[in-house]
Amino acid sequence: CTSLRIKVIDKPTAITPVDFSTIAISTGNNQLYVSGLEGNSRISVYDTAGRLISQMQTDDYAAYLPVYQKGVMIVKVNSPAQVICRKIII
Repeated sequence: CTSLRIKVIDKPTAITPVDFSTIAISTGNNQLYVSGLEGNSRISVYDTAGRLISQMQTDDYAAYLPVYQKGVMIVKVNSPAQVICRKIII
């Protein structure tokens, strides 16, 4: 018989947790509203097939982005502090 010993070491990693609650995404009237942006941010909207539907670059805290296609979309927000992806329904 062979025995197996496992030692668990509880050490912190170099990965810092990110608070995604700072960026809010909402929809209405064929528009996407994104707030909580920091610095130079890029907002991209993709359909479920991965095709780019709409995109914009902004330095503002919040932005409206027109989206004329209906259905399930993936919103990707690239900001200097973080990158997030969210699934939305328009």
